[in-house]
Amino acid sequence: MCYQQNVKGPVIILGTLGKSGLINQMIKSKKLKADVIQNGWERFIIETVKNPLPGIKEALVVVGSDKRGLAYGTLSISEKIGVSPWYYWADAPIKKVITFTSKKKDLFLIVHL
Repeated sequence: MCYQQNVKGPVIILGTLGKSGLINQMIKSKKLKADVIQNGWERFIIETVKNPLPGIKEALVVVGSDKRGLAYGTLSISEKIGVSPWYYWADAPIKKVITFTSKKKDLFLIVHL
C-alpha cells in the first residue's frame, strides 16, 4: 500500500475487490458499495467517496471485480480525459480535449493492488 498520511486534497484510489485491504475497509465501513460487481468477471465501478481515509476529504475510487476489471475501469477514466492506449500500441493520434477543468488544485493517486 502506498498511502501517505500527509497527502492533502483529492485523490484517486484504485483497487481490486477482495484483494485490496483499502477497498475492503471502505466497503466494511459502508463508505463504498461494490455488491454490483461482486462475483463478476471483468467488471468495475467508479464512485466518489467522502472521507475514505484520515485526512482525505474526497476520493475518486475505481474498483475492479478482478485485475482485468480494474484495468477496464482505469481505461474508462483515461478515455474520458482524452487519453487513448492506442496512441502507444498503434500510433493512433491522441484525440485532443479542448477544455479539461477541475475545481481541485492537486490530484494525487493511491494505487493499492
